[in-house]
Amino acid sequence: MILDGRRDDIKAGLDLGPDGFRNLTQDPEKPNLFYGQGWVDVTTENVDDYPF
Repeated sequence: MILDGRRDDIKAGLDLGPDGFRNLTQDPEKPNLFYGQGWVDVTTENVDDYPF
């Protein structure tokens, strides 16, 4: 978004599309830092699905 010149679009509540990244929150002390909730549940059954 920054490379496309869309800096004004980057703010709290931003929706990036994937589950867990549809309502970003902004760090109050570091305004350039945003958080999502994109948790991945890794188990012994699915651990091989992820490139750790």
